[in-house]
Amino acid sequence: MHSSKPTRLTGTGRLSVVRKLRKVGAIILGKASLSEWAGSRFATPYGWCARAGQGRNPYVLSETPCGSSSGSAISVAANLAAVSLGTETDGSILYPSHINSLVWFQSLLGRTLLGQGGAILVDHLEIANIDVIFGSSREEATLEAEFKISLNAYLKELVASPVRTLADVIAFNNKFSHLEKIKEYGQDSFLRAEATKGISKKTLLKLARLSRNGFKKLMNEHKLDALVTPGADVLEDSPELLFQLDMIAKECHLAFV
Repeated sequence: MHSSKPTRLTGTGRLSVVRKLRKVGAIILGKASLSEWAGSRFATPYGWCARAGQGRNPYVLSETPCGSSSGSAISVAANLAAVSLGTETDGSILYPSHINSLVWFQSLLGRTLLGQGGAILVDHLEIANIDVIFGSSREEATLEAEFKISLNAYLKELVASPVRTLADVIAFNNKFSHLEKIKEYGQDSFLRAEATKGISKKTLLKLARLSRNGFKKLMNEHKLDALVTPGADVLEDSPELLFQLDMIAKECHLAFV
């Protein structure tokens, strides 16, 4: 069994998922390669990372293996493992599975299970100001600012790491530019993110207003405990929707699936 994406270690130093798999008899073969930074650094191709090089599609070596859980798909397609693990954000498992002729499974709570568990389902809900929200999005700028904030917070918490900030990551890539292939692939998205100065108060006030007249209004009017969307495409085109979800979840202790 292969796993491609990093997961935080438990107190015993072993991944909880690995412990559970071993408990039922699985043999863990190792870690698979991952498209570096999930392909978000700039022009890095899917399946490539500085540590392992370019991962290739076992069926057609000249074709992309897709990603970002590239190695997980490659290992199974090449018959190196019976099953592998990856993480799904926006096609990270689905796309490489499709390209490498594999079947993928994702753990989801369907309507039937939710109903059997006692949940009261409310269908056909509409966010009153959804057009305003989509029309006001500045996706790239918002994502770059949020990327810097979140990455710096994550790196700061690591027990041992040669890099602690996005600026450190950029410097590391420049120092080992021949390995990181900076000349070939660049790191433009990192540079743009580093140049951001956080999320302005004006933007936060705007998000709060959109949230108050959008998600929060919907949740309160229908007395909802959770909001379920049928697919990531409902949200991925508007980071402001995602910020609203995060703000509401923190304030109202709600879960969004």
